[in-house]
Amino acid sequence: MSRYDTFLTKLSAIVITCFVLSPPSAALDEDSPDCVKSLDCQLSHPIRPEEYDVSLKLFIPSNFTKISKEQEFTFEGEVSVYFYVTRNTSSLTFHASKLQFTSVKISCGGVPSFSDAIFTYDSKIVTVQLAEEVAAHSRCSIKFSYTASMNGSDDRGLVKQLINKRSKLWMVHTEYKFGTAMPRTLFPCIDENSYKAKFSLTLTYPTLMVAIASTPLKQLLHKSNLWTQSIFEKTDKIPTFGISFAVGYFKEISSEVTPKRKISVWVPTRTIATFSNSNATLAYIDKLEKYLGVDYPSHDLHIVGLPDYYDSDFICSSRRTPTMGIVFVSHSSLNSLETVGMAITRGWFGVLTTPKRWDDGFITEGFATYFSFLGEQLSKHGEVGDMRELFLGESLLFDLQLSSSSLMRHRIIEAEPSCLTREMGLQSALILQMVQRLVGEKIFRHSIQKFLREHLNDVVTHDQLYDLFTESMRMAGVKDWCGNPLNAATLLSSWLTQLGYPDVLLLSAADGGSVVLSQTTLLEEDRNSTWPIPIFLENKSVKWIPPGNSKCAVNRRLTLRGKERKMLRPSSLPYAVFVYDDYERNRIIKMFSPDSVEKLSEADKLAFLIHHLRCESNFCASPQLVRRVDTVKVVTKAIEFSNSNLMLFMAKRTFSVLRTLFIESAISNFWQHFGNSLFGRKWGNSSLEANSSRTSYVETLLGYAIDFDVSGVRLQSFELFKSAYEQCNSNMTERCELFPLSFDISSNILCGAVKYNPSYVFPRLLAIAKNLRQKLPDSLDKQESLYYGLSCVENEAMLTEYIREITEILGDTYKLSQLSYAPLLFLESNRLGGDVMASYLDTNMLDIVKKSLLRFYGPSMVQNWNSPERSDQLSMIVRQLKSLEVDELMREELEWDIFLMERTVKRNEEERKLHLDSLGSYMFWWLHSSE
Repeated sequence: MSRYDTFLTKLSAIVITCFVLSPPSAALDEDSPDCVKSLDCQLSHPIRPEEYDVSLKLFIPSNFTKISKEQEFTFEGEVSVYFYVTRNTSSLTFHASKLQFTSVKISCGGVPSFSDAIFTYDSKIVTVQLAEEVAAHSRCSIKFSYTASMNGSDDRGLVKQLINKRSKLWMVHTEYKFGTAMPRTLFPCIDENSYKAKFSLTLTYPTLMVAIASTPLKQLLHKSNLWTQSIFEKTDKIPTFGISFAVGYFKEISSEVTPKRKISVWVPTRTIATFSNSNATLAYIDKLEKYLGVDYPSHDLHIVGLPDYYDSDFICSSRRTPTMGIVFVSHSSLNSLETVGMAITRGWFGVLTTPKRWDDGFITEGFATYFSFLGEQLSKHGEVGDMRELFLGESLLFDLQLSSSSLMRHRIIEAEPSCLTREMGLQSALILQMVQRLVGEKIFRHSIQKFLREHLNDVVTHDQLYDLFTESMRMAGVKDWCGNPLNAATLLSSWLTQLGYPDVLLLSAADGGSVVLSQTTLLEEDRNSTWPIPIFLENKSVKWIPPGNSKCAVNRRLTLRGKERKMLRPSSLPYAVFVYDDYERNRIIKMFSPDSVEKLSEADKLAFLIHHLRCESNFCASPQLVRRVDTVKVVTKAIEFSNSNLMLFMAKRTFSVLRTLFIESAISNFWQHFGNSLFGRKWGNSSLEANSSRTSYVETLLGYAIDFDVSGVRLQSFELFKSAYEQCNSNMTERCELFPLSFDISSNILCGAVKYNPSYVFPRLLAIAKNLRQKLPDSLDKQESLYYGLSCVENEAMLTEYIREITEILGDTYKLSQLSYAPLLFLESNRLGGDVMASYLDTNMLDIVKKSLLRFYGPSMVQNWNSPERSDQLSMIVRQLKSLEVDELMREELEWDIFLMERTVKRNEEERKLHLDSLGSYMFWWLHSSE
């Protein structure tokens, strides 16, 4: 086997894993929040469905019937499921939602006739008890009879839609979306994408209507003057949402037939519409088949044009619909092949994949987005072109800023599908882009083709998928993956290293959450590619290329402003830095390497360290780093460059690292140089002024300095407060500008003063709060600053008094949830007995505070608490959250927050070790580079 074949085999594992990427805890722990939210976790799956025979009778209003949108549409169903028993079992479980069963019958052990079965149904899962245990390797069948209501246009599943307002023409159609399991609202099934089966579909509907489906029509029967029946061909193996249909008052306006498939264009009756791109659609599918190496699964493709008055909500939902064989487009976009192409590729992809349900929102949506862009390229330009250009753009870069934890919270996805599904897709599509750019177009396409061929008709269980995932992790040497999409890039870098690539390094930009992954050398097949390859062209200025592999040292040539410049051998580059123009990202404006560091300007040296600190300061460094790097000397060198325009950013990031390392001497040194000069005037004056452009850096430095009390900063804060209070106290009837600074700076100063002398500051701050509340009820901004300062009180008696006073001040008029720290008060109140706050707030107000608590202690907070010194605080918060008495819905949300926090506490130590070498090597090199 050649090196290329070996690599391709291993890369297939990456592509497969990208399809099934999921937190290991979700697969192992049935008590985890993932399992709480996923019905799939509750099914043991001792069977494997092989065929569904679905027969539905649809009760749709006849023509010219005057009905309201609220009127209920119903249907009757009779479904037979033929399945293979994988292990001995005495009960069967199927997904079913909103179905009213009239009978359930079962046939096993070769008995041809059906017999009644005992079943239970809890509106989510139907459980069938067998008379006796069925042995493994048996083949059985079960028949369900039921009735159900169709969903409104705001839901998914079997949806009713008004298609002609004037004559009241209606249609019904299947509509699903990624991340949800809506086929279970049509018929009982094992509604998981990895369980594929063949489908036979029979529809009975009012005469004069037309039925179209994702499989060709086999027979049309007129049962009576009122009813018509359409029997469709049996499908190949597809997941449950691969079976789709629409029934309504349609007319066919054009069709194109080839030996492989038929494309039909339909419009509602009494509607004038045209669609002239059926030939182009055929050409598009042919090109897509050639690119992917897999035939389009549906033999019939129906394009349904809808009138202009269909609002954007419906069109948007149709684009999210991964139904196979049916594409809905608005009248205004009937000539837009782009719309058709995107819908085809998304539906096509949905049928070809086998992901776990709880991953659909992240990975499946990402691949669907990938194919949507692919379809858009084909429809616009007639060819794929350079796939490396598909995912560039400001919108994609912006979407990287999403909270990775909230992406994994399916209750948010289900609540707001219109906004989060697209963004989630872009997030995971960028991970695909990372794979594609790193391995090259040829290998990437070959790998996708290989995956689709191997898994097109597979029946893959969750256990098998999880085994694939864990095996890839084992191969990569990664023990734990925390479910963070950005960590997926970290995991990928480990895989690529194991697959024989040279050193690969992951850098995370702290400001935007962006990911940069680069390499110094390429595989033999990509020798002609430009070096280096930036995986993400983010809107930052510095790109880092990590150390090269001496065994793969190759001379490269890089086009730079139209001129060729010879690059140094990668083996001679400890690091290489490229500065990109923020507006013309493909144009390199500066290039240097550390092997010629003596030629660098001081600003370039500073930029090198700044970007490193910017990428690494979010990770907690181990005390071992102190033994490797003279951090105080690093700070001293940084201070020497204080005239640089980047000084403030340098101050903030360096201080963050120093605080993490608990090096108080270095912090003191740093604060002595920067702290007294960051304000317009020196400490001690009552009227401080801060440059607005420096505010964010000032508040960070000040907050850290107060925490450590370096250089007596708490005393300085107290003296400043005392002076300002004496001036403001004389005239409390007017707005008192206690500190003409930003909210955060004022809050930090007040917090420092309270910590220095609480017995003096506490009663005065409380008095100011009361006076402002009485005299200036609209001055909530100043009250927040005061209350935040009060919340720094560490004395339990004072804290109890503080909670009582604040709730008394705000409870009758203001919504306490408007205060950013209100959840902190509630937690502290709960810790002190739970009745301090409750005695001043009614039930509704307490409910507001609890909801605020959930928002405040959600995933975004957990992201910022990923350090050991906060682990104890997180543990305390977890205990308090567990003790809250909330309703069932809020409890479900709360359990997810608790799960995230507990996981964060556990992984702090592991992440610190993981990033130790990277942080140490950067700082060590920079420290000694100019000696």
